[in-house]
Parts: sequence; structure tokens; C-alpha cells
Amino acid sequence: MYDICIIGAGVVGSFVARELSKYKLKVLILEKNSDVCSEVSKANSAIFHSGYNNKPKTIKAKYCTRAHEIIDEICSDLDVEYKKIGSLLVSLNDIGKDSIYEKYKNGVKNKVPGIKILEKKEILELEPNISDQATLALYAPTTGVINPFEMTIAACENAIENGVSLKLNSEVIGISKQKLKDFDSEALFEIKCKDKSKYYSKILINCAGIHTDKINNMISNDKFFEVAPKKGEYIVLDKLEGEIVNNVVFMTKDPDDKKNRGIIVTPTTSGNILLGPSAEDTKENDSVFTTKEKLDFIQNSAKKICPSINLDNIITYFAGFRPNANLFIKNKDTGEIEKEKSKDFIVKQSSDVKGLINVAGIKSPGLTCAPAIAEDVANMVVEILGQVEKNESFNPKRKKVVKFKNLDEASRNDLIKSNKSYRNIICNCEMITEGEILDAIHRKCGATTLDGLKKRTRIGMGRCQGNFCTLKALEIMSRELKIPIEKLQKSNQGSEFFVEE
Repeated sequence: MYDICIIGAGVVGSFVARELSKYKLKVLILEKNSDVCSEVSKANSAIFHSGYNNKPKTIKAKYCTRAHEIIDEICSDLDVEYKKIGSLLVSLNDIGKDSIYEKYKNGVKNKVPGIKILEKKEILELEPNISDQATLALYAPTTGVINPFEMTIAACENAIENGVSLKLNSEVIGISKQKLKDFDSEALFEIKCKDKSKYYSKILINCAGIHTDKINNMISNDKFFEVAPKKGEYIVLDKLEGEIVNNVVFMTKDPDDKKNRGIIVTPTTSGNILLGPSAEDTKENDSVFTTKEKLDFIQNSAKKICPSINLDNIITYFAGFRPNANLFIKNKDTGEIEKEKSKDFIVKQSSDVKGLINVAGIKSPGLTCAPAIAEDVANMVVEILGQVEKNESFNPKRKKVVKFKNLDEASRNDLIKSNKSYRNIICNCEMITEGEILDAIHRKCGATTLDGLKKRTRIGMGRCQGNFCTLKALEIMSRELKIPIEKLQKSNQGSEFFVEE
């Protein structure tokens, strides 16, 4: 029996788990996939937003402000790469310029530090490769870029180090309230998983991303929201294009062109350039395949904002979902239930099920706000449970991750002398060593799939996209995990690399 069960090991679920590990509570995370950070948190723009886009007095605005207060300490403790590089929201030929003034006012109300409106000369001084059609821009110096894989995995790993349990491949298929004979307490949540396992907890925290409505509806009669996912496609450019922009560059949306919804050209923490995303309504069970139509749109938009960008340096594409939410609102005049797009996050206890906390509709800036959301959810848990003891042995610091390519020559030599596995380069593009692969496998919340290894080390994410290192990596994983190489998976169950005919 657990005090808390968290459904979903994305960035929010992982940070909620870490925050709750600061208390003497028995906490369980259930994740339907074969690894953490496998859905919404895996595929996004990797931006730490400044906060000017949030409407004042929303919980988005509150969480964004709080996140900026704590992110430096969190990234230091968890050894997560975070770069505060600034951003520009750029209008070309005055298209969408009204939104720049509107967002500037939002930013001032939200007390976003240093924001200002720039004209053409100032824009080109900051970004020489931007189109000379740039006429106006909103500059926000506190915008940053962060690695979403690293951020999620680090939070979950630290939570596990502090006593949290994680169960992968545990898809929840049913929830009820049960009174157990051996426990003199209120009815507990009984959580049934697809593998026929059952878990019991006092509190249930729903962080299931695009599945949050289904989780809520399993137990609550208050079906007040639905998830309406939007699919976004992205393009990744090789590091050869890494200096095309210095800031995160947003393009304003064209209010008169529904197809031109604006894109970003942004550096990443790894030195690549990311383009996108597109935006289209989709269904939860739709694939995350990319499409020529959307990728062409992204490339054409990128050329408009950065004409000198070399699109011959594209190395990969990907797509992901944004968990937009719709609210079901009763019309005061007609009494009918109407659907309304949610303009804010949903972070609250269920109206009819005590102990069920829904954390839903966490779209942008969800990655930014995750640590602050976690604080708020932990406070809700303490309020529900009453007096809860602090975990005096809580350790906020995660063991540092060796990144061989970032070390100077002397440090590399010292490392190799102490551990010879670091002299064996497995991935030439990203300079990933066998030692880093071994560490990624054997840590808490370690890699058990090739995608899991990629998220932790960046192996196979370089220019050759794994053509020369995949088999070597699989051989090491097979040896270390004691799994026959033909049984290893790319991602989830059923994604084995070798199939018998």
C-alpha cells in the first residue's frame, strides 16, 4: 500500500515525485511505456519560456515566475544542462506586430525581467542572419533552452534515489475506491494495470499527459474536461548550422493566414538547431509520423526568417503531441453543456473524488513550469493528508553525469586512467564513450531500450543518426542487461530490432 500513486512519468510526474520524496511518504510512479519521458515530454521545443506569453493572474503566469526563481538551483542539483540565451519574437514586414505590443504588456504585468521592443537595427545587431524584412521584435533575455530528456530523467532518478518506486510497462486500465480490511482508514484507490497487477494508495495524482481525461473518467463522475491533442512536427539541423541564430527566434503569427501560425528557429543545448513546430488537431491514437506537407511548411517558414539557413544540413525529423484541454461548461442561460478551450493549466483536486488530483492540459510552457507545478501539488497532498513528516535524509543532488566530449584533454586522460571503458568511443558523431553507456544503463532509472540510451547519452543523435554506432550500443546493452540482442527493444514492447521470419 502506498501513500501516493502518480500516473505518468513525464516531466511533471517526475518532478511531482521528486518533490514528494522530501516527505516521509511511500510514493509510486506508474508509467505505461518502457521508459520515462516517452510521450509529451520527449517531443517539444525544449524552451524555458520567459513568461510574457502567459495571461496575467493565470496559474501559468504564477508557475512560470516561480520556475525562474528555482531553475538554476534545480539544474545545479540535478546536473541538467540549461542555457539562458534570450529570445526574439520577430515580425516580418509588420505582420503580426500587434501581438508584440500585446505580449510586451503581458510581460510587464508578469514582471518578466529585461523585456523590451527592438526595431530593425537592434534586431540585426543581435541576430545578423535574420531576414532584413524584420521590422519589430520583442526581446526577452531570460528565455532559455534546456534538455527535456535530461530534465525528466534527472528528476525521476533523484526521486528514486530518495525512496520513490517506479513501475514501467504499467498501463492503468481501471481505478476504483476500496475499503481494505487490514487498514483502519478511508477507502483507498485500487489501481489496476494491464499486466494484471494491482496497487493501493491514499492519494492518486493524474499526470498522464494526453491520457489525463481517461484516467479522471475511470473514477470521477465529474468529467469536466477532455484532452484535444495537437500534433507538432519538427526538423533538426546538424551542428554545422549551430550558429545561424544566437537567441530563440519566434516568428509572429499571421492573423490573416490560418496556415501561417509562426514557427521557431532555436539553438539547443547540444549545439543543433531546431525548427518548428507545425500545429494540427489530431487524435490521441494517431501516429507521430512526420508529413511532407508540414515539413515543407516549416522549411519555407525558416527560410523566410533566416534566408541563409542551409537546409541541406537537416539530419532528422520528429513529431509529438501537445495535451491541449477543452472544458465542459454549463451555459447559464440555456443549461446546456458547451465545450470551451482551456486557457490555463488544470491543477486541482477532483470535485467528487477526495484524493484525486488532476494535473492536465499541461501544454506550453509546461516544461518550464514543471518544478513549480510539483511544489503546488505537493502542498495539496500535505493539506489532504494532514501533518506529514519531512524526510530529513532527502538529498537534492544527483550524481553528476560524465560527458566525455566536454572534458579537457587532461581530465579525459585522468578519467581513462581510472576507468578504461572511457577510452572506447562508440559514437563518433557525439563522441560518446562506452563508459557513458555503462553509466546510463546502471544508474537508477537506467536505460533498458535503445531510445532510453539515446535520451541519456545522445548516442545516435549526430549527423549519421546511428548508422555506425547502433549495433555497438546494442552489443553493450545485451551484455550489461543480460538480454539476448534479438530481444532488445528500440522503445516499447514489440519494437525488437531482430525478428525471426
